[in-house]
Amino acid sequence: MMDEVELWLLRPVQVLGLAPLAGAWLGAEDLEGFRGPRQGPAYEGWLGRQVALRAVLADYLRADPRTLHLRREKGGKPCLAGDQGPRFSTSSSGGWWLAAFSDREVGVDLEFVGPGPEPQTVAQCYFSESELACLQAARSPRERQSLFHRFWTRKEALLKLRGVGLSGLAALSQEGSARAYWLEDLDLLPDCSASLAMRQAPSWVRLRRWEGSGADPRYSGLRETGISGRLARPGAIMEQQHVGR
Repeated sequence: MMDEVELWLLRPVQVLGLAPLAGAWLGAEDLEGFRGPRQGPAYEGWLGRQVALRAVLADYLRADPRTLHLRREKGGKPCLAGDQGPRFSTSSSGGWWLAAFSDREVGVDLEFVGPGPEPQTVAQCYFSESELACLQAARSPRERQSLFHRFWTRKEALLKLRGVGLSGLAALSQEGSARAYWLEDLDLLPDCSASLAMRQAPSWVRLRRWEGSGADPRYSGLRETGISGRLARPGAIMEQQHVGR
C-alpha cells in the first residue's frame, strides 16, 4: 500500500448483513468493547462494523479473520496486535461505515448533516477565529450546519490521526494548529461531511465499495466479492472500475 490510502464505504444494509458473522469472528474480549444493551439495531450495527473491519484487514493480510486480534494504543486508537498489517481509522454515521487503511498513520471521520445542537454553542469552545467567522457569515441555518459539520469532521479526523480523544480538541482550536498535517474533505454522500487526515499527503486515495448486501457465510475473502472503486490523487477523484485486488 506504501503511501496510498484505501477508503471502504459500506451501506447500512451491508453493515447489518455482516452482524450474523460476529458469533464466529468475535471473542468475549472483543464484545466487551460495546457499552450498552446487547440487543437491538445499535448493537447489531456495532457487531456489523466489527466484522467489516476484520474482513477488510483479513483481506489485506491474506489471513483468517477469526485469527486477528485488535488492541488499543495508549490514547485509545485501535490497531492490530503486534503492530502487523496496515494502520486504520473508522467512522460511522446514519448506519454507514467508513474506514481508511494505509501503511502510515491515518484518521477519518464521517458525519451526516442534520438537526443537532446550535453550532455556535459548540463552536465557541473549540473552533478557531477563522472558523467562527465562516459560521457567522453563513447565509442560512442550513449552510451554517453544513459548515459546522465540515469543520467538525476535520477535527475528528485529526484527533483520530494523532490517536487522542476529545480532550485534544482544545489544542485544535488554536489558529494554525492543523497546518502540520495533510487534511482532505471527502465528497462521498449527499448531505454528508467526511474528512481524511494524514501527516503527509498520500500519492493516491482509492475508494472501494463492497457490493452485495453482506458477507458470504462461507467467507473466503473479499477478493471474490465484486468491488467497484475510484482511484484519486488527493483533491481530484477519477472514476475507475475495479474488481478484485
